Amino acid sequence: MCSFALLVGLLLSCANATLVYDSGEPAPRSDGDIAFMSVWRVLDPADNLCVRVIVPIELDKPTRITSLAFYSFNPKDPAEKIVDIYSGTDENGVGTLHTQLCFEGHEGVAQGWNVFTLDNAVTLPPGKYGIAFHGRFEFHSYWAANAPNGPGWAWARPNDDMDWFRGTEDDFGVLPNFGVRIYGLQPELEGVTKAKRVQPGGAALPPRPLRKEIEPVPAVPFDTSVPGTPNNHEYIPGTREDLFHVVWRPARTVRSAPAEPK
Repeated sequence: MCSFALLVGLLLSCANATLVYDSGEPAPRSDGDIAFMSVWRVLDPADNLCVRVIVPIELDKPTRITSLAFYSFNPKDPAEKIVDIYSGTDENGVGTLHTQLCFEGHEGVAQGWNVFTLDNAVTLPPGKYGIAFHGRFEFHSYWAANAPNGPGWAWARPNDDMDWFRGTEDDFGVLPNFGVRIYGLQPELEGVTKAKRVQPGGAALPPRPLRKEIEPVPAVPFDTSVPGTPNNHEYIPGTREDLFHVVWRPARTVRSAPAEPK
């Protein structure tokens, strides 16, 4: 019997990529500035942080993702960017890491929509997913918040030693609907969609290999002798200014944005 991935591939082989998910343009505040939050992977030993957030999305059809776009501010661009795709992300948990993608030396725009084209498309069945975008080092990449579409919450982990928590605007200081667009191919045959829905929970296909291995980063424990330092395993309300670095910048695109994927 033909596998689901092969069947979807055959159905999509002659199709053109379209916008299958759109958070919308991040909204500026009254003075015209947009909120960007610093997100990165490698621990900064100075403040014991490597902030990552996961934005929940839902796909109602089998989808082959060919490119992703993130509304971001990249003062250190070009620099390595990392995208994580989780399966089973919902209000109860982050789910399971499905795919990691590493883009080295990406030359997009310093501020605005940055498009990342996948060397190998990622095929997903209908279900709930999570998307995380981050740079490698602190202050290299900022992800825009306050987009109009989204649930108003996101999963966050300020440090790899801390538990994930589901945060809202009260936790981050900005509405955690982060700017993301997904371009891909979706079959329009009703039978294929219904056939895949029999799999419970939107179980993910086996992860594709990384473009580049991402070496694990050893965690540095918090120095709990310093007053006001959060412990290793829980988020302490009222400390968001220390945990989440938000900058406000004028709503404008810096340098010409790349064309939307075809």
